[in-house]
Amino acid sequence: MENLEEINWAWIAGILEGEGSFAFTNGWPVIQIQMTDRDVMEKLSNYLDVPLGKPRTLKSGKICCQIALRKTEKIKFITDKIYEYMGERRKKSINEWREYWKNKNWRTKSLQKLGNADSSIK
Repeated sequence: MENLEEINWAWIAGILEGEGSFAFTNGWPVIQIQMTDRDVMEKLSNYLDVPLGKPRTLKSGKICCQIALRKTEKIKFITDKIYEYMGERRKKSINEWREYWKNKNWRTKSLQKLGNADSSIK
């Protein structure tokens, strides 16, 4: 993922701008993408080094593929790479996440969920 060319990041940004969902889920930033074009989703999965989620069949009979990005460091890296290509609404979401990360000790929160909290970790 770190070795992708700029044109690949622009392509990723286009897919996320058009098909992505940028949200907070259970207090954590999440990027989700769903679509029926499996080849596009496989390419995105390979570029972002994330697995495709379990496919589901829509009422139309089409197979829908999905990807969910939940790892904070990966989301930070990706949003930094695609930011300049995003529209106003997505930039607003990314800026909200950046503010969240700046004001929260998200790493301590992650460790608390794992039962390894140490408030001295920065």
